[in-house]
Amino acid sequence: MEVSNKHHFAHMLCGVMLLSMLVAACGSNSAPGTVTVVVTQPPNGTTPGNSTASPTTVSTSTPPTVTSTPTPGHAPPAGTVLYQANTSTGWASWNVSGPWKIFQNTLVNDGTGNSTSCGGDVALLAPYTPTTPDLEITALIQFPQNYNYGAVGLVARIGTSQNTVIGYSAFATGFSANVDDVNGCNNINNNNYDFKPQNSIHKFQFWIKGTEMKLYIDGALVLAASDAKYLSPGSVGIFSGQEYIKVTSFVVTQA
Repeated sequence: MEVSNKHHFAHMLCGVMLLSMLVAACGSNSAPGTVTVVVTQPPNGTTPGNSTASPTTVSTSTPPTVTSTPTPGHAPPAGTVLYQANTSTGWASWNVSGPWKIFQNTLVNDGTGNSTSCGGDVALLAPYTPTTPDLEITALIQFPQNYNYGAVGLVARIGTSQNTVIGYSAFATGFSANVDDVNGCNNINNNNYDFKPQNSIHKFQFWIKGTEMKLYIDGALVLAASDAKYLSPGSVGIFSGQEYIKVTSFVVTQA
């Protein structure tokens, strides 16, 4: 009889443990990751099945599942093409007016612009607004007639503040290379640069990253500058101060 009672107690104990674990997993008020098991044991000398002993509670904890916080998006790798237009894709979405025209799939400035401008008020802006401030703008520019020493170049981070155009321009004249704040044409840096287009196509590149800016012409670095006024993304474009030019390609890449 004693052996039978022991078997009976063992079966009962397994059932109680299983039931307790299910209750703890489904409706427990314990801390997350804690499983509570209730075990009833008879005191020494007590006949199984007639015990009045209080239940013994055993708690075991498991570590909670950790959910990683998503990393904020990063800028594309340097060199990623963000926008491009050329004689193959056309310039239909460019808002040309005044001296700017589209002729034979080429972007043309007829040379009747403002000869004293540094780009802010006469720049033709691309139909693309970058979401990153760090860019390299590249344009292939042809000078089909004799050069009049007017300013020709590129603009970046263009915006408005109190109805005034702000941003940066990088350009060449017949005798200098320049990086300007277009607000008031305040020069940030310049140096002597003997630019003679000679009726040919030249590659202009305006690299801007953080506070640093560089102007390349035909692959050669002609000027570097640094300024911290405008660090937010803005429009990009091209300008000509009274120079007849043809633009056959305009590309924006991640710096």
